[in-house]
Amino acid sequence: MQEQVIHIGVDTGTAYGRADGHHDAALTEVAAGTPMGELMRRWWQPIGLANWATSLPRAVRVLGEDLILFRDAAGQPGLVHPRCAHRGASLLYGRVDAHGLRCCYHGWAFDVQGRCTDQPCEPDNGLAHRGTVRQPWYPVQERYGLIFAYLGPPQKKPLLPRYDVFEGLGQDEQLFTDDHNIGSGRYFDGVVPMNWLQHVESIH
Repeated sequence: MQEQVIHIGVDTGTAYGRADGHHDAALTEVAAGTPMGELMRRWWQPIGLANWATSLPRAVRVLGEDLILFRDAAGQPGLVHPRCAHRGASLLYGRVDAHGLRCCYHGWAFDVQGRCTDQPCEPDNGLAHRGTVRQPWYPVQERYGLIFAYLGPPQKKPLLPRYDVFEGLGQDEQLFTDDHNIGSGRYFDGVVPMNWLQHVESIH
């Protein structure tokens, strides 16, 4: 006798057997060396609010790179690779003083352009050879309440644009920048996770 299988109330449209998601790597991957990553690195990128750059080092992630943002004692913002050029300790735990961003491990200090400015416990504080040490860094500029960084080839660095809508504000006008309610309307409180591609798609 042949067994008869009766399906009662079979669910339809479930996620069972659904194909894995995929993405267009040429459009969405922005690490160094990728097509879109190299394109994006030809322009200045806003990487945070001006008040993010303080004497307390801050971790930021830009175009797939983990970096450290800080502000030196002279008020200049800096953006450097997160691992110290000396022994690889995290500069996130460093401190800012008159010499720049000082590593927490051996105390080597770096200015906003990655130059080594002090080497404690070395003869003459490393004066003879500290000029040969350079912490990897990126150029940054502060404008319109934001910090902009250029992560591309130095010889191709463009001018940071000025926008006339933000220039020459009237006496009754003021420019505010904050990291709340970005592009989400007045009914949402908080930062909306968004990447550049989502933003591009949303305005077309």
